[in-house]
Amino acid sequence: MRMKRILTLCCTLLVAAVGLQAQTMDSLLRAMPDSILPLLTRNDRLDMLDYAAAKQDAELTNRLGGKSQMVTLTDTYALIRLTETSDVQLKLLPRDGIPTICLVRTRRSQSLADSNVTFYTTDWQPLAPPEGWHVPEGYTEVTLHAETDAVDFHTGTMVLPASPFSK
Repeated sequence: MRMKRILTLCCTLLVAAVGLQAQTMDSLLRAMPDSILPLLTRNDRLDMLDYAAAKQDAELTNRLGGKSQMVTLTDTYALIRLTETSDVQLKLLPRDGIPTICLVRTRRSQSLADSNVTFYTTDWQPLAPPEGWHVPEGYTEVTLHAETDAVDFHTGTMVLPASPFSK
């Protein structure tokens, strides 16, 4: 009887572990609440995923009538161009052995970029940043890598027009 319980527990843990590892960016984007990317409806996200799976151009019209596009999709990474001046990157990262979603929203002007980084569980519950994690001072743009768990930080530079009052 005891051996049967142990075997059942082992099988349950194995199924749970396989289920956790089976999470892909595709399945996470399908489950994402609309509140996280309000510019795209659930159907927009599903259409983008279907287009990407079919290796077709994944561009569609968003809620504001502009164009949004799935630029890159892998099992652990997605890059979505929301508008001409904004995009979102999602990366599935290990955090203390637990899969965590890192979401980077970046907005760009002519010569300045600003990124906002948030973390989520795989069921889209907000998480605090990992201890000691922060964007270094003076850096405004964050880039995730599709192939690795690396994160790049970039400085944003703003060019101001000359003041008509300066001589």
